[in-house]
Amino acid sequence: MSKKDYYPVQDKTPTKSFWDSENDPFRQFRSTPELPSSTDLVIVGSGFSGSSVSYYLSQYDSPPSCLMLEARDLCSGATGRNGGHCKPEYYQHEEYFNSRYGAKGSADIANFEFKNLQAVKELIETNQIDCDFVLSRAFNVEVTKSGAESAKKNYEMFLKNPYMTMKHDLFWVDGKQAEGVTEVNGALSAVSYTTGQLWPYKLMKALLKIALKHPSNFLNVQSHTLVKDVETLSDGSFVVHTNRGDVKTKKVVLCTNAYTPALQKELNSRIVPVKGTVAHIVPLDENYRKTSVGPYLNNSYIITPEGDYEYLINRPDGSVIVGGAEEVFGHDVEAWIDNYDDTTLFNHPVQSYYERFMSRIFRSWESTKTAVDYLWTGVMGYTFDSLPFVGEVPGESNKFVSAGFHGHGMPRAQ
Repeated sequence: MSKKDYYPVQDKTPTKSFWDSENDPFRQFRSTPELPSSTDLVIVGSGFSGSSVSYYLSQYDSPPSCLMLEARDLCSGATGRNGGHCKPEYYQHEEYFNSRYGAKGSADIANFEFKNLQAVKELIETNQIDCDFVLSRAFNVEVTKSGAESAKKNYEMFLKNPYMTMKHDLFWVDGKQAEGVTEVNGALSAVSYTTGQLWPYKLMKALLKIALKHPSNFLNVQSHTLVKDVETLSDGSFVVHTNRGDVKTKKVVLCTNAYTPALQKELNSRIVPVKGTVAHIVPLDENYRKTSVGPYLNNSYIITPEGDYEYLINRPDGSVIVGGAEEVFGHDVEAWIDNYDDTTLFNHPVQSYYERFMSRIFRSWESTKTAVDYLWTGVMGYTFDSLPFVGEVPGESNKFVSAGFHGHGMPRAQ
């Protein structure tokens, strides 16, 4: 990704996400009219990673002075455009991770996500954050023979891994029971386990507001401030160049996910932008008006037909958030791989696909009319091994990265 290509997208308005449906003015928040000339720490990005950094700094009595810079509205990147899942993955990649990192390494990844979900729950409860958080069960559903066979193999390997700490939380179902339990037409097998769902922006807003209330006023938040470059000075400090001026700082944290290669060239082609799409689906009454009366699904879902991947949560108001639709645009590789433009929808019939999605997939929704009232795109940062880059940049003291979450940041970034 070149900086020349990066700037135009970051200066434009993205497609409108359901998570922005309340039009909250805090999204354009600036702590001060102008940027400070210097600070101890600059955080680039206001999503899950950036907001978490600011929150945990606020837990200290005397945190360093900190400046958060966001190119567009606050939390308008991948975090504010996802499907609302805080869903771990435990067994799906056991064969792959075990072959690369051994049983202990594979379990370290899964165990971290198990602990992180509990940590998110504790964080929300401790701070009494209103973000529609629900702790429920997830179903990973296979509807093809090859998918069911692969899932079974990984699940059995997972059970044999002596280092896994959450085996008690998962169960397998197949045969006729799979379709009945999951309500998914044609389900051949499924695995169920504990998962979470939430309103991502509301959680990030709450974390930022907690940090902003710190008695030291350590945090300065600046929306619509595009970072163009991070220059390293001879003394090891940095100058962060933005479209509103320059800021000198001792430390930098890049929480910019798919856009990170524009500021850290060594990650070019190591973090690949991948464009995805998500829809908000509402049930309709007999007169085709929106209604909250629809078949409620008690679980969240991953459904993996051949060459496809759908993820879904049923919201408390009876509506549904679902993402994927690779069946529609997946053949058009240039439309989604190495594409970081979330200001446009796909030039494919995604909306009509999702208007029929619920009645086609779920038995309990077969007679329910539905409509798509929000359809948006977002950009994920994919990596070769599906794992993120987190930590200090090699050879560059005091510059840190938290990026490349492979469409799986909610269970990993907190």
